[in-house]
Amino acid sequence: MIGGQLYIGGEVVALALTSTVGVSIQDFPFQVPREALGKMSRGELTSPLLDFLLTLGFLQKLQKGEVTPLPEDKIFEVRSPGLFLVDTGASSTLIKAGALQTSTKHEILEDVSWASQMGTVAQATDIINLPVCRVKVKIGGQEFVTKTAFIDAGSQERYHLLGTDILRQLGDSITIDWKRQRLSF
Repeated sequence: MIGGQLYIGGEVVALALTSTVGVSIQDFPFQVPREALGKMSRGELTSPLLDFLLTLGFLQKLQKGEVTPLPEDKIFEVRSPGLFLVDTGASSTLIKAGALQTSTKHEILEDVSWASQMGTVAQATDIINLPVCRVKVKIGGQEFVTKTAFIDAGSQERYHLLGTDILRQLGDSITIDWKRQRLSF
């Protein structure tokens, strides 16, 4: 227990995020050379003139509604131990990027910026939109999977929020042992 709040140890085992991996552009206004496509797919610049024309063409197609995002589920094996604040007021689990202790953290944060599924989360002071994810969490030797969780990429907090979505999976009777400062299920 820290500051009157109950935290339990656990592990974020895996995280699945639907992100935009590319766009489909129909009838592009000019032919793009094959070598330029290779460079573009690696995130490299091609040439100043071609980059300018590609950007201009992309913006024209975007204005006409002819750009379609291509979503893909990215699954990250995380294996990140950490603390979870037991939050009976939160319906969904919230993963804090600052609390992830993993070598894939940079890759996860990069994909979060391209998340194609967002959800509204009410906090104490405001309402924000956060990327939706699915998460597998291990607590007390058991693994639990959420259908809808959220990831807060901007947070530097060192703990996650354990919502009622996982608390319900722990069982019908959950006991808070205040003397030993732990959750019994």
